Amino acid sequence: MRQAWPGALKLLCWEGESRRNLTQLHRETPRVESLLLVIGPEGGVSPDEVAEATRNGFQSIGLG
Repeated sequence: MRQAWPGALKLLCWEGESRRNLTQLHRETPRVESLLLVIGPEGGVSPDEVAEATRNGFQSIGLG
């Protein structure tokens, strides 16, 4: 996650995110040239992993 991905929209799909989903993101960012998408394991993403991703420029989104 620490690797730089210049210009990429970095998203973390997280079951704990209830404020923002893909529909809202699409309204806010209709054109994306580069996307880095992280989807966690079956058991979910831990709060520490979410914090690490956020520190590295990721935005969390819910899929619901």
